Amino acid sequence: MSGIEHAITVVAEAMINKGTGRRPEVDFGGIYTLRMQTAYNILGWICACIAFIPVVVLFFEMPANTGEWLAFGFLFFSFGFMAARCILYYRNHKVIFDKTYIEVTSPLRNVTTSTWDKIVRAKYSYNAGLLTLTDMHGQQLKINHHLIGLAAFVNLLESKTGLRTAIEVNRR
Repeated sequence: MSGIEHAITVVAEAMINKGTGRRPEVDFGGIYTLRMQTAYNILGWICACIAFIPVVVLFFEMPANTGEWLAFGFLFFSFGFMAARCILYYRNHKVIFDKTYIEVTSPLRNVTTSTWDKIVRAKYSYNAGLLTLTDMHGQQLKINHHLIGLAAFVNLLESKTGLRTAIEVNRR
């Protein structure tokens, strides 16, 4: 069974990474908008369904001991947390930029803005999956690495600031 799970994970990761090289949304004024992949929404709703399995089971059978209650609670809270995180990322996280400024909206709808000439540091954390930009005032812009069109953003970041990132994106 683990071979099938591994294959599904590899295929899903390949599909998500392919999206980073796609062209981002651009309007008539030359403003680019990067949004999260649809896979985050799908995964969030799958996790939500799994999180509510213990609730449904409680209607038919009450846990007999503390271990079953802990298992139910662990399933509900862990998958519920993952569902909320994926759905919030999909619905809220976006990056809007043009030739002069950058605006990042976090999953909790906190908006941070900066300009290209103020960016002094770019750091990519592989484990967190975040590209963190720091401006000269210490303000941080945290960008998820699964945004559609991230390659265009990284190319503009490198050309405007001269900063190199360790992030691997499908560049065209």
